[in-house]
Amino acid sequence: MLLAGAGAGAALESRTVGSFGEGLLWAVALMTTAGYIHGPPDTSGGLVLSVGLMVVGFLMLSLVSAALAAIFVRDDTETSDQREASRDEEILARLDDLAARLEALERRLPPGD
Repeated sequence: MLLAGAGAGAALESRTVGSFGEGLLWAVALMTTAGYIHGPPDTSGGLVLSVGLMVVGFLMLSLVSAALAAIFVRDDTETSDQREASRDEEILARLDDLAARLEALERRLPPGD
């Protein structure tokens, strides 16, 4: 997608993007939603640095977002598991109570009835 975007930028946006390399930079800037305020850097070192910073910044944002999402999902899962275990214990306790009552009733009835 990045390479296709760079080629398309070079072919379609000839006033903005003069070559495939500029198209690649343009595509990276758009894909990372960084963009440029006053145009791209003038030196090749600046271009490499800006692309690196855009990608690393995007990855850092993704990692932080994923970590926060994992915290919320984990809390919900633990709470749900705890609730399910509590319900299971309550059901088992009621079944034990019913079994004890049934046994008591069976003891009261005379044999053969």
